[in-house]
Amino acid sequence: MNERYIHWYTRYLDREFEMLAFGDGGRLPLILFPTSFGSYYQNKDFGLVGSIAGYVDDGRVTICCPDAIDLESFYNKGIHPTDRMRTHNAYENVIVRDFSSFFDGYHDDNIYFNSPYQYLPNINDPWKYNHMAIILGTGDWDNTRQESLRLSEALNSKGIQHWLDDRKWCGHDWNYWREMLPFYLSKF
Repeated sequence: MNERYIHWYTRYLDREFEMLAFGDGGRLPLILFPTSFGSYYQNKDFGLVGSIAGYVDDGRVTICCPDAIDLESFYNKGIHPTDRMRTHNAYENVIVRDFSSFFDGYHDDNIYFNSPYQYLPNINDPWKYNHMAIILGTGDWDNTRQESLRLSEALNSKGIQHWLDDRKWCGHDWNYWREMLPFYLSKF
């Protein structure tokens, strides 16, 4: 599996930003964010990337694993909540805008529709997005289960098709994710 370490200076955070990328132009772009307090190499170290190596090797998936800044934003209780959100918004700008810099200023519908922050505000007819394979995976022991259920309700209210996989005896940890991610990818 082709692995690349990528880093660049981002003006949004006023520092270097790091990520790992796996694959060469797979049909399905997949962003694996780190968990709370995690880093860009976490998904590799805990075997999540390896659990779908076959999808990368055969050109079906390209994976990006960006760094996180939650210790500087949401979990930084030493700064005012306004500053925590400002820092998080700067992180979103890195993900949304700096990633596009890899395309040397080129912009087309493929780039637009792979950048949710560009197209979601413009949704007038959400049923047109039912071709997307939106999967929300959670379980009885998942500490974020309620958020998954709430997002499912929001998607339902817009008429956007998705799959809420609410599993029995399943939690919020690496062993569950290493099983769930390959299963979900097998459905594409």
